[in-house]
Amino acid sequence: MNELRDLAHWRQLSAAAAPATEAVIGGRMQPAASGQTFDCISPIDGRRLGAVAAGDAEDIDAAVRAARTCFDSGDWRLQSPADRKRLLLRFADGIEHHTEELALLETLDTGKPIRDSLYVDVPATVRCLRWYAEAVD
Repeated sequence: MNELRDLAHWRQLSAAAAPATEAVIGGRMQPAASGQTFDCISPIDGRRLGAVAAGDAEDIDAAVRAARTCFDSGDWRLQSPADRKRLLLRFADGIEHHTEELALLETLDTGKPIRDSLYVDVPATVRCLRWYAEAVD
């Protein structure tokens, strides 16, 4: 588990944070079809974290089409349980590897204490993914 670092460490990471702000559709990051964005403001200090893609019905339709295409291709649904398990565990490992970064982004976005994001939220996500990976068996 990551140690809770000092305030200077978190301030330095916070100042350098540049969260992704585009939509992910069909495995690709892209702006909203309309080009519209909205400002994501940190409740901690009122700082603008970025201009986030403001998806609308067109983006939702594109995401649903991409999901349907992926499902129909069988890339996931036709995989063996062992392969699904392996991918879910890899996903969990990736999240765990980036715990500090993800915890910081959660804290900046929601205003919750970094301790909660670092020791509760991110580890709970990792545990959930690992549980479902094991449930595949």
